[in-house]
Amino acid sequence: MHDVDQHVFTLGEFFRNWGVTLDDHHIGRYIAGNGHSLTVTVKHGGVNGTKHTITIADAVNYVIQGATDPDNGDLITITYV
Repeated sequence: MHDVDQHVFTLGEFFRNWGVTLDDHHIGRYIAGNGHSLTVTVKHGGVNGTKHTITIADAVNYVIQGATDPDNGDLITITYV
């Protein structure tokens, strides 16, 4: 069995790979300000997780917590209102 290097992805890298820019004030063409807000939250442990949902202050550099079972990874929500 060979050891495989696993890359740790940030949320910013994830979106950049899809061609979408992300920072603390915008995601793609959706810009916070002028009555709009952008919030990024995460709940560890997926939909069945027991941990509380937290707001991510630095979404670009947030390291995505994966799992071998997707139902137990991060549940990330981006809200633009």
